[in-house]
Amino acid sequence: PYKNLKKAYATINREFYPIDLRTADYSELLKVPGIGPRTAKRIIWIRENGRLNIEELAKYTGLKRLKEILKYAVL
Repeated sequence: PYKNLKKAYATINREFYPIDLRTADYSELLKVPGIGPRTAKRIIWIRENGRLNIEELAKYTGLKRLKEILKYAVL
């Protein structure tokens, strides 16, 4: 049994991943393990202001969480 249902879904349904953080809408971002509602909104805000990159995302998520996110998403 998986402790993290979002991670379990992502692992079982690998054909839907990776999700592109540069183009994904809010609901798609929420499917990425490590991204919750606040982070999804923040990614969209950063993207709309033209500076979504690894460094900017790491400032917000921290490196450990960013590594987890990038297992299921791309920039």
